Amino acid sequence: MNIYVISNPNDNRNLVKVGQTNDWKQREKSYKNAGFVPQIFHMEYDVNFTDDDIKNVLTKTLGYQIERKHGDEWYIVPDGETEEDFANKVKAVIVSLKNNTPLDLLRTEDFSMRKEQAECVDKTIEAFKQYDKFLWNCKMRFGKTFTTYQLCKKARFKNVLILTWKVAVEKSWEKDLLSHVDFRGMHFIKKDTLQSFNPQNTNIVFISIPLLLANKALSDDTDAVSNAKITEKEITGFTEKLATVANVNWDLLVIDEAHYGTRADNTRRILEHIRYKKLLELSGTPFKILEDSEYPPYQIYNWTYQDEQNAKKSNKYLGDRNPYKDLPDMKIYTYDGAWELVEGNTSYDFNINKIFETANGTFLHLEAVLRIINFLCGDTFDLTENRDIKDYDVILPYFNGMIEKNKKSLWFLPNVDSVCALEKVLKNHRFFKDYHIINATGKGEGSSEKSLEKFLQLEKDGIDKIICLSCGMLNTGVTIKTLNSVIMLQDKHSAQDFFQSIFRCQSPAKNKSECYVFDFNPKRYFENLITFAKTNNKKKGEKQSIEDNLIETHLYLDGKMKQTTYEDIMSYVTLDFSPDKIKRAFLKSNNVKLELLEHADNDILAIIDHIPLYKNEVKETTEHKNDSRTQKTKVYSQKEPDPSVPKRKKETQFDIRKAKLDVLISSLTIFIYITNAQEQNLQDIINTKERELFSKLCFITVDQFNKLYENQFFKNELLNRAIYKFKNEEYVSRDWDDILKEEFIG
Repeated sequence: MNIYVISNPNDNRNLVKVGQTNDWKQREKSYKNAGFVPQIFHMEYDVNFTDDDIKNVLTKTLGYQIERKHGDEWYIVPDGETEEDFANKVKAVIVSLKNNTPLDLLRTEDFSMRKEQAECVDKTIEAFKQYDKFLWNCKMRFGKTFTTYQLCKKARFKNVLILTWKVAVEKSWEKDLLSHVDFRGMHFIKKDTLQSFNPQNTNIVFISIPLLLANKALSDDTDAVSNAKITEKEITGFTEKLATVANVNWDLLVIDEAHYGTRADNTRRILEHIRYKKLLELSGTPFKILEDSEYPPYQIYNWTYQDEQNAKKSNKYLGDRNPYKDLPDMKIYTYDGAWELVEGNTSYDFNINKIFETANGTFLHLEAVLRIINFLCGDTFDLTENRDIKDYDVILPYFNGMIEKNKKSLWFLPNVDSVCALEKVLKNHRFFKDYHIINATGKGEGSSEKSLEKFLQLEKDGIDKIICLSCGMLNTGVTIKTLNSVIMLQDKHSAQDFFQSIFRCQSPAKNKSECYVFDFNPKRYFENLITFAKTNNKKKGEKQSIEDNLIETHLYLDGKMKQTTYEDIMSYVTLDFSPDKIKRAFLKSNNVKLELLEHADNDILAIIDHIPLYKNEVKETTEHKNDSRTQKTKVYSQKEPDPSVPKRKKETQFDIRKAKLDVLISSLTIFIYITNAQEQNLQDIINTKERELFSKLCFITVDQFNKLYENQFFKNELLNRAIYKFKNEEYVSRDWDDILKEEFIG
């Protein structure tokens, strides 16, 4: 027998039904035939009791009223209580009946450990027989809190101390212990309830170091936390004030979020005052710990995102009973081109933080900020051009089908001032003004805990469009189950911080099969992925390590979105100074103001029409001395179309001239590479002394090129950047003559 808890979304009254069925699919179909798709709050499979047993407790013990309609019984949820609250009470009743335990409305869970969690517990217990410490290197959303409690239960640890620098994780530790039936008899003790410590009980004592030190300045989510100077007086005060903690010889010391501040001198000094038998460190990103080889492999349990996805697929045959079904698939969309938005910026020193620089509460580059914000909701096809997006295959966080999938999002920005400035921009934006904005900074909600409370309260109030802006808060140790996406608008160059941040959206929730990350610095993301992969798979080769850890990623590049492979990633992280990057920089149609073609005079059009359109063949070879080397350069002439090749779709005059301008721009690379001069920009090309060579290679004269320049046909800033990069890096590792022939001319 299966129990279900549902509501009718079409009914604006708070009514919830508790029912039973052996065939939910058939029952669901009957509800659809009745005119509504049921909202499912809970499904419980294979119970040995009936829905009447549950209803008996709901009516007689908890006092809920029933409304009968169309032969069905629906429970009336009273004012001040949500349907979700009621469903949690039903879950508590089910847990009580299943386990034959007294009803405890807090204990709503009785799920078992997944295979890897049980394996983790067993491996840790086995290692503790010989060693005093162990590391769990397990991805965010592994269930480290729940699994730690299962370890304590199975190993019969009576006195456990949980220590962390992260204040915000306290509630999740408390909730996981109090909500699961397996942990009855364990006592959760916080700093404020230490007086309840009884050595005869099983005690789980949680202490966050900033609160332990009673230093409010240390309680914010900043890197300064672990490095702020702690005085000897504070250390002494700690041992006197929390004598209970200092005087117990703990069976297990748990360091949560071990990547954060635990190797700092302050942590070491505090640990000197704590006695413990075994040490367990928990982290989803312990890169520094692994790099320093603090733990041998037999004292580490690893669980990655790819491990999770493999387990999810291998258990797919279980359908709704798949223990991994609620863990959403993650998709990452990363966009190239943001570096072009700030005047004078260059891709090789790109820092997205620069775009969001502020002064006196406003953005210094407001136009660039607005381009990104408009891009997010599909107001423009790409970051640098006002083109219509509807004809292009690109996924954006607030466009078309993604609008419904991405109602709740966490945006990370560089600093507090940029958060405050963007909050004002979004509240006045034609699209984002419909979203409720949470300012998760010290100038906003004030802390991670208060920001989380605000988010949950908005949900309780029925607000489903929420954007939370942060520059550090909520980035670790915090669970927002209904979060759909993370948008990275800052340069977190630490792989540890980056992955901690993006996995905030992967918490399981009802009707959430996918979650999304939108990132505007592909190179940073790919470099962090490589670091992540190498750190977690030291014994494997680079290619295998990256493929094993590759989250489904789509790269938006030059107007196209493509799912990335290992080869794409390795190409991109090196292409700032690679021939492929140079080629792309010159061939982008962004470099030419195409709209001017429609209004150009005949002299200008005659210059463009003189440029060849079709692929070219070698006509002659000349030699040019260039510095200390002699280069053989092939000069190309127009090649007639091959009659055996199917004719292309008939092109308009505009298309033909656009293609000719592309040929001209790409031909500049040959000229720049060959000349002795160190061209830094377009003006240097116009002033060249090698005018004859320019004409041979670029198909028009320098004077004709200058006329196009004077008529502002080129986007000078973009082309100057490409020229500067090309000339200031010497690419001699590949045969440029072949590259230029094949890639640029034909």
